[in-house]
Amino acid sequence: MEINDIFLAMVQALKVLSMEALKAAHLHIQIDERTICTMCGAPINNEDAACYPHSTLIFHRRCMKS
Repeated sequence: MEINDIFLAMVQALKVLSMEALKAAHLHIQIDERTICTMCGAPINNEDAACYPHSTLIFHRRCMKS
């Protein structure tokens, strides 16, 4: 396998991971009125929440994109 092939495979894997992270967090984790964003610390709701697969860390979608 060439370096270029490895790089392309890594880029594809990161894209898949990013897409998984932007899926609705409430499908994976229970979110209530006390749930806060891991990055900014502000309260978070179901519609604005995102999380990485196999993780309990929850972020605002806008925090993940910045």
